[in-house]
Amino acid sequence: MLQFETVVAHVGAHKTGTSSLQDSLFKKSDEFLGHDIAVWRRWVFTKAITGPYVRNRRREVPEDTLKTLVPDRAKHLLISDEDILGGCNIRGETSLYPNAAGNVLKLFKIFPAKRYELVLTIRELEKFAASVYIQRLKVGASMAAQDYFADVYALRLQWSELIQRLAEAVPDNCRIHVLNHDHEVNPRLVSLFTDLLDTDLGPFEFSSESNSSYGHAAIEIAQAGNRVLETPEERKKLRQFLQKNFPKQKGEVLNIIPVGVKDALAFGWQLDCVRLAKINAPNVVLHDSF
Repeated sequence: MLQFETVVAHVGAHKTGTSSLQDSLFKKSDEFLGHDIAVWRRWVFTKAITGPYVRNRRREVPEDTLKTLVPDRAKHLLISDEDILGGCNIRGETSLYPNAAGNVLKLFKIFPAKRYELVLTIRELEKFAASVYIQRLKVGASMAAQDYFADVYALRLQWSELIQRLAEAVPDNCRIHVLNHDHEVNPRLVSLFTDLLDTDLGPFEFSSESNSSYGHAAIEIAQAGNRVLETPEERKKLRQFLQKNFPKQKGEVLNIIPVGVKDALAFGWQLDCVRLAKINAPNVVLHDSF
């Protein structure tokens, strides 16, 4: 059975620059392996582990599957996969990620280690909600923003609740690191990873095109196009076209959330920052002021 010295699991959240980070990590995977650290492409991990065993009900990962993913000589494991948290649906939910704690515990069972470092990046609720809506358009939804946000219970969306549940669920040999999303979050995450793994891998390059956001024109085209396109392949081609030709421009403000919901999300974020600052769990490390 595989046994690691350290497992560093970056579990998201979604829409916090994860695609760009994962691309940059994989480009340096050979360098990581030279330091006895295994890292692989997120989609490989998702297909082999996250879907069948973490989020679904299959109980045990075959040893052969693990051996194909993790080199024998790797003493440490670095995972970056936001799907570990499970699905995020901000409409009508009482928790941002209702299944997160159970999924994380399954991950620990799959990859036994002497020490776990769980890394979570959170984001201002208004910007997070807007990005979640745009991501739904990318995968084929067509609902207008006004209708989508009509079912958002803004004051129930609490990062503090998620972090508290994780803190209560994880074993004693696990710390939870919390960062606030900003335009420099990926370099800060890499710095944290290298500190936790005691390894310096030099500079990283981050692409802004891994999963670029839609601009206003792309949002309107996606809403219309997804209504008439019949197959996932057609909708994927539309997504690729929109991301290439109509991405969100630097400085462009997307006013897609209704004013009342926007105000509630802003107020909810302020309240949640107060709750975050008051979390009193010895295994939670806040890397930013909230």
